[in-house]
Amino acid sequence: MATVVIIVKIMPNSPETNLEEIKEKANTLLIPEGAKNISFEERAIAFGLKALIMKMDMPEEKGTDLI
Repeated sequence: MATVVIIVKIMPNSPETNLEEIKEKANTLLIPEGAKNISFEERAIAFGLKALIMKMDMPEEKGTDLI
């Protein structure tokens, strides 16, 4: 069984979007599916908008459709 590293860029709809809620929801949904080492990085885009860069390890068998 192999493990893959997945990197996803999450773009919120507005600068007022609560990024902490997105992080919590991602953890809640992905950990039961076998995701490990989930980390988040906030990157400024423009005009106060920030993107979340999510990195995680997933079992190869799960694929990326879940994400």
